[in-house]
Amino acid sequence: MVPPQKLLDFLMLSVFSEQSYAIIMALNIIYCERENNFVIFSDSMSSLQAVKGFKLELNLVYQSIKDYSHLTESGKRIVVCWIPSHVNITGNERADLAAKSAVTLPITKMKIPATEHIPRVSQFCLKEWQDILNCCEGNKLHAI
Repeated sequence: MVPPQKLLDFLMLSVFSEQSYAIIMALNIIYCERENNFVIFSDSMSSLQAVKGFKLELNLVYQSIKDYSHLTESGKRIVVCWIPSHVNITGNERADLAAKSAVTLPITKMKIPATEHIPRVSQFCLKEWQDILNCCEGNKLHAI
């Protein structure tokens, strides 16, 4: 039996998905605000490039574009700005600290595409099978 925490460690989101989801969360905040002018700062070049390149096959990118379009059509002006990470920009460093402290917060009920888990589940299964095989010294497959 696999310990639940060991499996959960493998099911964590990729950094790309986490950053893409953060953009969606920022757009949700904008939706609730009365102001009309906003700037979203992100240090995730890959997430921003996926949105810019209309990678609609990725659910989180599709959702970002859909939300952004809806907001701009309703009169909101939103600028998305890339900032480099890990270069001692005070605001970015504080954002990174806040993100790291979020590990202690309750788990949210966000919808994650199943395809996000396929590589990690595959990796997890292969590692488990390899561990089982490594424990079987008398197994003739061990030599292979």
